[in-house]
Amino acid sequence: MRRLVLPKIYQKSRLLTLRLLLIKVAGRLLRFGRSTWLKLSSSFPYLELFHDLLVKLE
Repeated sequence: MRRLVLPKIYQKSRLLTLRLLLIKVAGRLLRFGRSTWLKLSSSFPYLELFHDLLVKLE
């Protein structure tokens, strides 16, 4: 799964490293009707990577 979704520089990363980079971040989860939004800080250093992964997973 990592090879299909992640860029080459992150494909050999350990799961713990990926979890620290992408999941353990401060954010706010908002729910509006049937939609759920994850608001991240504009200074989040891996925002582009996070967005690219979400697009590929959809």
